[in-house]
Amino acid sequence: MKYRNKLSFLLKDSSFITGIELFVHICKPDITSRVFIRFSDPGADPWNAVKTGYEIQMDDLALPDGKAEHKTGAIYDIVPPVTLASKHVGEWNTFEIHAMGQNYTVILNCCTCRHR
Repeated sequence: MKYRNKLSFLLKDSSFITGIELFVHICKPDITSRVFIRFSDPGADPWNAVKTGYEIQMDDLALPDGKAEHKTGAIYDIVPPVTLASKHVGEWNTFEIHAMGQNYTVILNCCTCRHR
């Protein structure tokens, strides 16, 4: 794990990574989180993941604008989730993200939210 400017990156040889499983606990409804995938090596720029990667959103309120492509399970600003499967605030969620070629699948609590 590498830490730079409050951003965390897990860097591995991307040719072997096709999926990750996360356990997400949101303690307040207005807290957002995200996972960045398929970004180039950040080098000295910790914001490179934001600039060059795909962002998988975790935000049931879709702050700040409420757009569907900003909700939990969306590929941010690209495609919205097909369903919202989050548990109540304070409960643990199981989040799976799979990337095979240019096909992306987001599974939240055993429910497919996004398949592209």
